[in-house]
Amino acid sequence: MGPELDLHQLQVFVVVAETRHFGLAAKQMFMTQPTVSYHVRALEERLGVQLLVRTRPAVMLTEAGRILLPRARKLLADSSLTVEQVRAARDGAVGEDLRIGLVDAAFDLHDILIDNFVRTCPRVRVHRRQLSSVEQLRRLADGRLDVAVCRAALAPPMLRSQLIRLDPVVVVMAADHPLAGRASIELRDLRDELFILDADDEAPEFRQYVTQLCRTAGFSPRTSYIQPATLHDAMGMQPGSTALGIVPGCIRAAVSRTDGMLVAVPLTPTSHYDWSLLWLGDTPPPVVTQFLSVALRTAEEHGWLAVRRGQG
Repeated sequence: MGPELDLHQLQVFVVVAETRHFGLAAKQMFMTQPTVSYHVRALEERLGVQLLVRTRPAVMLTEAGRILLPRARKLLADSSLTVEQVRAARDGAVGEDLRIGLVDAAFDLHDILIDNFVRTCPRVRVHRRQLSSVEQLRRLADGRLDVAVCRAALAPPMLRSQLIRLDPVVVVMAADHPLAGRASIELRDLRDELFILDADDEAPEFRQYVTQLCRTAGFSPRTSYIQPATLHDAMGMQPGSTALGIVPGCIRAAVSRTDGMLVAVPLTPTSHYDWSLLWLGDTPPPVVTQFLSVALRTAEEHGWLAVRRGQG
């Protein structure tokens, strides 16, 4: 029998892996740094492998750590869902389920959408699944997902979509990058820079979007490395890093939590990444229709589609 995993230790590991910093992880979890280090060390001893390497100024994942990270996230999500379902049964709460897929690049977008939906429809149990856009579309098509939040550009014909947000893209880079001090960056000034881009089998529509954006400025992007495990890994740009990424503006909330290690600079001329809700078939079930209604109202309240009306 293999070693039993401690969920609290896994949670600490995930936060350290995502922040790439023991101090930031301790602050986020309201713990002391020695306590965070203790839990990570205990998990490593339990598994018999090294998961993290302390470097200056950041923490890096070992190969074992990279393998564990997505699995740890899934275990924690499944554990949380189990608790929610058991408590719902205890309380006699009867309601529908909504299975929603999210890409990690959406950041504040899905939090706003889901928070508003839960307030409007408190009896619906929302099950979040953090998935690549490719996996979201696959699960929608075979019925394992009810709604996806991603870009609809490459969706197969059996899926329907609703544009929900036109998101001004920004350039994210290390705070000491030569371009970091600018108020805005012109696309043509990125001709000789190194870009972080996912591989085609993870986020083909985003790779296509960035590539086409660069081509409008007369160049093809040079990639520094391909297919980070998540955008959190892509944001692991540390002081001295020359890599940068063109990403949706909703990443700003995550950048603000890096204690000045990263900056997000507006791109000029402004270009928008289009986020959509996707579902299967012409007649979605009532719970999906409810979610679409709340999402459209949320988009109106936040002015997410105002730029399109202005252009019309």
